[in-house]
Amino acid sequence: MRKKIIVGIKIKTMSKSIDVLANEFAEKYNTNINGVIDAYKAGYKQRNDELIDLLIELDEYFDDKADADGSSEGYTPNKEMRFLVKIRQYLEK
Repeated sequence: MRKKIIVGIKIKTMSKSIDVLANEFAEKYNTNINGVIDAYKAGYKQRNDELIDLLIELDEYFDDKADADGSSEGYTPNKEMRFLVKIRQYLEK
């Protein structure tokens, strides 16, 4: 039962917008809201850039290991090929 309550709280928190969370933070710590939002967005952009760099490295790694086995029913990709396809789909967005 406790898990459901915790999950419900997380979902409720995650549904708040960046602006609402920044307002709450600014009020709690008596600081400038624009500075809080800018800092949050800068941190988010840096983390996103790091994630993209990691995905590019993984793309190169899986590209060497990706393969598919052929049979009379067609081709079956190995795990590395499946990861590679997902990574490339994400990078195309």
